[in-house]
Amino acid sequence: MTAVRRARELFVWYRMDVDKADRVRVEVDAMQRALEAQCPGLRARLLVRADAPGPQTWMETYALGNVATSDDATQIDDAMQARIEAAAAPIRHWIDGDRHVERFEVIDPA
Repeated sequence: MTAVRRARELFVWYRMDVDKADRVRVEVDAMQRALEAQCPGLRARLLVRADAPGPQTWMETYALGNVATSDDATQIDDAMQARIEAAAAPIRHWIDGDRHVERFEVIDPA
């Protein structure tokens, strides 16, 4: 019996000072578009938490391919995660605290 590989997505969240947000948004967008150009099938998004006062909480999301299929083409593996982290290194000095990286697997429909 073959083991089922679930599609894995990456979620990275961090705090951002509101005064820096416009400048950093441009940098994060450029970083994500460059990663998508270098890695066919990569989908990257930037989200902001809407309900919190003070510093903003931002979340970058990364997924590969069609998450409805469970094959190697949909995996955000360790190598892809390292590539994303390396691309994000230049923005680290702009954020408030650490980048928190979490990996989740898509649950196939029943």
